[in-house]
Amino acid sequence: MRRQAIGPEGLAYDAVLLLHSTHRCLRADAILKARGNIPYLLCQAPRQITTSCEYVIRLPQHFVPDALAACTEQGLNDIDVRILAV
Repeated sequence: MRRQAIGPEGLAYDAVLLLHSTHRCLRADAILKARGNIPYLLCQAPRQITTSCEYVIRLPQHFVPDALAACTEQGLNDIDVRILAV
């Protein structure tokens, strides 16, 4: 059984946004923090996911479209999404 992150609001953080550098991940963090209505965690990349960045944005799956839209509005494109097995 894999450990699943549960946020303070009781939601399962079962999706990750993969960015291609630490700088881009930190920029996404700032964008989502400024937006304020998307719950997320800035985490180390899970071992089973290969990425050139050591961090990922982890969030509930149903917030992925909102997070992608927020990042795209700010010019942060080319984000990969992975859904984690429960």
